Order: sequence, then C-alpha cells, then structure tokens
Amino acid sequence: MAYDKQTWETGEVISAERLNHMEDGIAEAGSSSGGGLTNMVNGSAAGSVRGINTASEDSSYTMGTYAFAEGNGTKAIGNSSHAEGVASIASGHQSHAEGNGAQATGNASHAEGNGAQATGDTSHAEGHGTIAQGHCQHVSGEYNIAQGTKYTHADSDYAVIVGNGSSKNARSNAFAMKWDGTFVFANGTEITPAQFASLLALLNN
Repeated sequence: MAYDKQTWETGEVISAERLNHMEDGIAEAGSSSGGGLTNMVNGSAAGSVRGINTASEDSSYTMGTYAFAEGNGTKAIGNSSHAEGVASIASGHQSHAEGNGAQATGNASHAEGNGAQATGDTSHAEGHGTIAQGHCQHVSGEYNIAQGTKYTHADSDYAVIVGNGSSKNARSNAFAMKWDGTFVFANGTEITPAQFASLLALLNN
C-alpha cells in the first residue's frame, strides 16, 4: 500500500495512531527500496550503521560504535570506522577500508584497492597487495616490501614506498623515500638530500 502523507496543523494532538502511521511509512519505504541502512547490530542499537544487502542481511556488519559498513561482507570493527566494497575490514579506530579485501588495522589508517593493508597508525595503502606497515607511511603501486613500525618512525624508516612486485611471494620496491629525505631506488642506490642538491647544482651549471 502506498504511503498517504499527512499534513499537520498547529494545535493538533500527537496520537499513537498518527505516530504508527509514520512508522508504517518508514518501514514501507525501507522494504520497497530493496535495502537500506540500519543501526541495529545483533538485534540492538549500537550507535552504528550498516548497509543491508537484500540477498543476506548479514552481508556487512559493524562492531565499533559510530561505525559504518556497506557492501558485501565488509566489517567495520573499530570505533568510528568505515568499511565499504567487498570483504573489506576496518578494524582500527577511525580507520577506513575500501575496495576488494582491503584492511585498515592501524588507528586512523586508510586502505584502498585490491588487498591493500594499512597496518601502521595513520598510514595509507593504495593499489594492489600493498602494505603500509610504518607509522604515517604512504604506499602505492603493487606488492611492495613492507618496512617500518606501527607506532613511531625514525629518520631511516620509509615515509613513502612505491611497490613494483608481482605477487605476495615476489615483492619489490621501485622507489622509496626515507623520513630524512633520502631517496632509495630499486637497485639499492641511495641519494641523500645533500647529494641531490649537489646534482641539481651541477645540472644547472
């Protein structure tokens, strides 16, 4: 049955009948759209929202408070986390995982792409099979060599990595940059900021 909109006038009394009419309209809108959003987790409101898939209402779920999961088989476990796509997991607090099998386990981390993993706190992994293991680290490309620690970083750790591997068992880096500004190339060559400045000076002469 189509919902019949009510028009309220000043001074009208709110009744159970009219409130139930509104509830029926909300329920009808949710069922007719073939899906929707709910903050019901395991039968109780948890301050979170999850996407509903008509094929399986358990397709995506949230565990963290103020978390949001949408898509197919996604999980928003960390508080205020967001998971979307297929089988993506956002387990770090305030983390975001999107794509296919992306995992954001570090707090305030972001993983996007196919199988990307952001395990360091405030790290970012994008691409295919990439791993951002270091604190505040950015990784792109595919199948990089993981480096760094979750909570802190030293000048010798990598701030940026571009992976050029071919599989989980054949990882390699095309390029990396340390926190002190040193460039590290695929052949192992390292160029410090001072060396780079000298090279530019020679090129400009």
